[in-house]
Amino acid sequence: MGVLSFLGRENIVKRDLNNVSVVIFYFLICFICFLEQCK
Repeated sequence: MGVLSFLGRENIVKRDLNNVSVVIFYFLICFICFLEQCK
């Protein structure tokens, strides 16, 4: 039971990290497009 809850928690952490990286990726794309429009 303890091992399962630990693995579940680890999967949740990995999913959160993936979400954060995706958000940062999109933010960078939007930022670059914004800079290109300002030129």
